[in-house]
Amino acid sequence: ARAARGLGHRVTLCLGPVPEPEAPGIRVKRFGSALELRHMVLGELVRHDILIMAAAVSDYRPAKYSRIKIKKTGLSMILKLTRNPDIITEASRRFRGRGKMLVGFAAETHRLGTYALRKLKEKNIPLIIANRVDRDKKGFSSDLNDTLIFRQGDRMPVARLKGRKDAIAKKILRLALKEYDNLLHQKTRS
Repeated sequence: ARAARGLGHRVTLCLGPVPEPEAPGIRVKRFGSALELRHMVLGELVRHDILIMAAAVSDYRPAKYSRIKIKKTGLSMILKLTRNPDIITEASRRFRGRGKMLVGFAAETHRLGTYALRKLKEKNIPLIIANRVDRDKKGFSSDLNDTLIFRQGDRMPVARLKGRKDAIAKKILRLALKEYDNLLHQKTRS
C-alpha cells in the first residue's frame, strides 16, 4: 500500500485485526471476518482498478459462532468448519474483462511453483506472487522475502524477487502496472 501511494496512486488498504500501520494518505478500512472482507473488496473494486490480495484469508471458519465462552464439557470437542468465500476468484468472475487487474499471492510451505500455477489457473487472474512461508527470517514476521512471480499463460516464473519487502513491493507494483497497461491495450484493440 505504501509503495502504491509513493507512486502517487489512490489506495484503500483493507485490514483485519492488526495494529494500525503508519500509512499517510492511505484510506484504511477494517474488517473482522472473511465475509466482511468479501463484501468490502467487491465494493471497493468498483472504485479501484487494481486489486492486490497480499494476505491470505483462512480457507475455513467455524460453522457456528458463539458470542459467549464455550465451556469445557469433556476431554475433547469436535469443531465443524465451513469454507470461506474465495474472494479473488469471485472478484475475477465479476470484474474480468472490465478493466480490472487482479494480483494474488500464494503463501506455500512446499511445491511453490506447482501450487502457484494451479492457483493462477483456478482463480483466473493475470498475476500471482508465490512465496515460501516456512523459512526462518523470510516470509511472515520478517522484513525479508523471496518470491516467484507467475503470469497467466506462462509455465515459468517471469521474475524472482529477493530482499526487503518494501523493495519487493515496489517491483511487484511496477509489474502489476505494466500488466494492467497491457490489459487496457488489449481491451482497446478488441
